[in-house]
Amino acid sequence: LTLYKIQSGTGVGLFGLITLAGGSLGLPLWIAYFLVGSGGALVLAILSRRFPAHLSGRVTTANNVLMFAIAFAFQWGIGAVLDQWPVIDGRYSPSGYQAAFGVLFAVQLAVYALLVIAENPASDGAGVASPPRANLTR
Repeated sequence: LTLYKIQSGTGVGLFGLITLAGGSLGLPLWIAYFLVGSGGALVLAILSRRFPAHLSGRVTTANNVLMFAIAFAFQWGIGAVLDQWPVIDGRYSPSGYQAAFGVLFAVQLAVYALLVIAENPASDGAGVASPPRANLTR
């Protein structure tokens, strides 16, 4: 989980720099962001270790469906924000992109903060180790 936190934090930080700096730094920042973004697949390994083996397929499917739905919603949201600025010469306003990316950055930052401050999943929140997970077989 620590490696995933580092990867996620780096990705969020790079996206924030893209949102705030952009301009001439845009291309190198996007390249670095794409290189770091490949670490998202770590979620599948983390999730598969948190559930019984016979549920790993369901957990992976649920994760994939959730990510697909979130990606669709974010793309729609970016379009909705871009529509708030005029289209000039067939191009959307850079200010619109900056506003849309600013919203995405705020969401990513909030979710990352939850990831970092979350209690250990093996803990009950008071620092006491939880009993072993239940056997979810039928």
